[in-house]
Amino acid sequence: MNKNCIFAISLCLITFLIIGCDESSTEENIDSARDSDSQSDSSDTGTNDSATSSGGGCIEEETATADSESEDTASDTTADSASENEGTDDTSATDTETFACPADMVASAMPNDTDAPVKFCIDKYEASRTDAAADSHGSDDSMAMSVPGVLPWYVNPMSQAALITFQNACIAAGKHLCTANEWESTCSGTAHTIYVFGNDFDPEICNTVATYCDDYCEENGISEEDCNTSISSCGYYCGDGSVGNECFQVTPTGEFSGCITESGAFDVNGNLWEIVASDNSAGFEVRGGAYNCANPATRLQCTYAATWNELNAGFRCCK
Repeated sequence: MNKNCIFAISLCLITFLIIGCDESSTEENIDSARDSDSQSDSSDTGTNDSATSSGGGCIEEETATADSESEDTASDTTADSASENEGTDDTSATDTETFACPADMVASAMPNDTDAPVKFCIDKYEASRTDAAADSHGSDDSMAMSVPGVLPWYVNPMSQAALITFQNACIAAGKHLCTANEWESTCSGTAHTIYVFGNDFDPEICNTVATYCDDYCEENGISEEDCNTSISSCGYYCGDGSVGNECFQVTPTGEFSGCITESGAFDVNGNLWEIVASDNSAGFEVRGGAYNCANPATRLQCTYAATWNELNAGFRCCK
């Protein structure tokens, strides 16, 4: 083999080796680049996963911000709703809270066709004089009192002068003479009963002409058959039936614990007739029945008004 052939073969081998190395290097570079891209993708994916879990990425951060704003809005809405509910609760509480009255009065209400019932205060007890006691009606007409355990204030007969005295006595106490509507609403209550104690008459609950008949008979040894308790006005002729054998009496205020209205006022039925202000020609009405009046089943009714003035007339105040 001559030198030219050897040189040619050598040159070919060198060229082959050079080309082979370049291709290997190129493939390695491509593989390396692919590995690098793969790592980069893996790294990006990891970053995105991290961003998703932490809210640190742009899209996720915007979503998180939107969620946060939504939560804030919801929080504000909840707060506003709570505030509105508090306002509603306050209004409801105002509607249902007990109507405040002085200690000697109780809360009552009159129906109103166009609005809620009109609330007012009414004396717990029939009016008494400032110097009244359990055994005395007193004599001081300057101011009406509402206290238990004293004899109530009354006049007989009823007159215009007495009406003025009663009105002034209530005014002196910071009140007014109860009106017919105030009195009747208190008497019949929300159930609109016939009497303060319901719809069935019972002579034992309030002080009436028939209340003490059986007591008189028992105390005097008179048999039940001879006691005349079946007569509605038995108090006029207790026991033996003779006229003038009376067993009825006016009693101290609040003595009949069961004779109480739904609102807590005592002796609205019985004990004394009560004068109430009215827009009629006399300026007053006579209500409630009395301890010495015949036919108590009728005259104690909340709607009944006496038409005569020769009676034991008391009163009570409202505000």
